[in-house]
Amino acid sequence: MNAAQFSHALGKVNDKYIMEAITYERKKKSGWLKWGAMAACLCLVAGIAVTGILRSHLISPNDVLHEPEQYRAIMWEDVPSTEPFGSLFPTEIIEGYVLENDVALYGEGNESVLQARFFNEQLGDELVVTVYAKGHYGDEPLDEVIYGGHAFKGSMIAIDGGDYVIRYLTRRDIIEISGFEDMVKSARQLSSWSMA
Repeated sequence: MNAAQFSHALGKVNDKYIMEAITYERKKKSGWLKWGAMAACLCLVAGIAVTGILRSHLISPNDVLHEPEQYRAIMWEDVPSTEPFGSLFPTEIIEGYVLENDVALYGEGNESVLQARFFNEQLGDELVVTVYAKGHYGDEPLDEVIYGGHAFKGSMIAIDGGDYVIRYLTRRDIIEISGFEDMVKSARQLSSWSMA
C-alpha cells in the first residue's frame, strides 16, 4: 500500500472513530492481578517449604550430620565387622523391611556415625538405625521409647551401647512392631538387651 492508497483509505474512516482514537484514555488496571500473582507464588514457595520440613522431620535434626558426598557406603554383610561399632549394629532385620541403599558411614574413628534406612512398602513405614558416639548423641533419654512431637513423627528408642548410642526411629509404635526386640538382640554386643 502506497501513501496515496493509505490516504484514500483513511478518508473513508468515519470521523467518529478517529475522534474516539484521539481521545482514548487507557484504563488503569487494578492491582489485584499483580498482588494475586505474588500471593500465588508465595503460597507455592510456602507449600514446598512445608513439604520439605514435614519430610525432614521424620528423622531428627541429629541425623543430618554431613553432606551426602561425605559418607562412605558399606555393604550390609560388612557392617558387623566395621570398627569401632559394628558389634552394636543388628544383623537381622524385621520381616518385610528392606535396606534402602548400602549402610552409610559418616566421619572417621570415634567421630563416626553409622546409619541405615529400611523401608516396609506394605506398611508405608521407614525404620532408621543410627549408631552415634555418645558425645555426639544429644540429651534424649536412653533405653526408653519416645513418641514423636515437633522433631519427628512416630517413635524412637535410643539404646545405651557403652561408648555408643544405637537409635531406632520409625513411623510406627516400636512397642507394637513384631520382631523389634529380636532385631536389636541380633547385634552381638546387645544380645541380652530387653525392652522391659
